[in-house]
Amino acid sequence: MLEEWTIVEGVNPAIVTKEEYEKANQVIRSPQKEAFIVPTTHILKGKVRCGNCRRSLAYLLTGNRECYYCDHGREAHKYSKCCKDDYPVKQVESVVCYAVKEFVRVILRLGKEVKSESEQAKTQANERGKQLEAEIRRFQAEKLFQYELYADGNMTKEGYVRMKQKIDKDLEQAQMQFETERLEAEKQTELNETAEYIDDLAEQYLGAHELTKQIADAFVQTVYVYHKKKVEIFFNHADEIIKMVTSSEEHLKNWNKDPEGIAEV
Repeated sequence: MLEEWTIVEGVNPAIVTKEEYEKANQVIRSPQKEAFIVPTTHILKGKVRCGNCRRSLAYLLTGNRECYYCDHGREAHKYSKCCKDDYPVKQVESVVCYAVKEFVRVILRLGKEVKSESEQAKTQANERGKQLEAEIRRFQAEKLFQYELYADGNMTKEGYVRMKQKIDKDLEQAQMQFETERLEAEKQTELNETAEYIDDLAEQYLGAHELTKQIADAFVQTVYVYHKKKVEIFFNHADEIIKMVTSSEEHLKNWNKDPEGIAEV
């Protein structure tokens, strides 16, 4: 027959208190609930920043309410000049949507104009290049002809040297002009390709009525929010647009906004 065990409390020092032991048992016995994760993906994720401190704005989703706010501004309180207000996400997206529509409209018109101008400039450069190629061949033939005259004894050495120097000077000038026209044709080809790319990109989203993540990723680089009435938007493809704008003096005169920060509301 087995001996009966007698349990005596308090003999050995406890590692945890009795209350802690009971709480631990309750947690172990309680059914585990699945964690509910609130999605934090939104259209302008990673693009919206505080206009003052340049830090990313925090995103808050509670129920049906979405907003951005400057976490740094709230933590620093009076020590920060950052706006402490909430910025409704839909309001920011609406401003960005309007700016993107205007941006698309402008670069679409600009792209078509630049393509037309660059094609014309490329054609002219190629034509001048062909004329210069013909001149170069003529100078080379003339140089050979003068040498043959000298070799056959029909020209003095001094006369040949003078003619050769003149032809060499004209030939060098023609070759330099030809290289200039060749580089100009290459430049216009590259410019046309840039305009074609921007034009095609704008065409894809010309009829869009609302902002999507695809559109935001295609055009929007950064959105700086200073307060509810001032938002500054920096767009992608600034280098390409600057290249197109500066290709024409007429475009440069009409373009009165910085293409990197074209929209300020």
